[in-house]
Amino acid sequence: DGFRLALGAMGQNEALQAERQMRSNLEAQLRSLDSRLTYSATQQQRQALELQMMTRCYAESEVEMEERLRVEVQRQQDMAKEGHQRALDYLRGQCEQKVREARQAEAAARAEAEKERFHAAACREDAARLDNGLGPW
Repeated sequence: DGFRLALGAMGQNEALQAERQMRSNLEAQLRSLDSRLTYSATQQQRQALELQMMTRCYAESEVEMEERLRVEVQRQQDMAKEGHQRALDYLRGQCEQKVREARQAEAAARAEAEKERFHAAACREDAARLDNGLGPW
């Protein structure tokens, strides 16, 4: 009986030793998994921060590009406006020159017409005098 008890105690001791070994292995695996989980969580957090930073950089550059585009559009509009203004000024000058020339031509034509009326009146007077002088004949 004592032998059986000793064998049973030894078997129990070996079973306890095996359980301790198994528990130790499980704890080691648990620590390993915890370490990997911590590493993965840290990596995920770092990647999330990098993504957030990249998103912010992208948004900032997009805003900056939009502002540059607005400035460029305004610059081109100003250039076009200046070009249109120069063209309008040129055309206005040309029109004003044509109006001056037309007024000068009109003044010259009026003066010529006045001379012709004066000569026509003089011719009528001469014709009337000649008519009166030839009347008795």
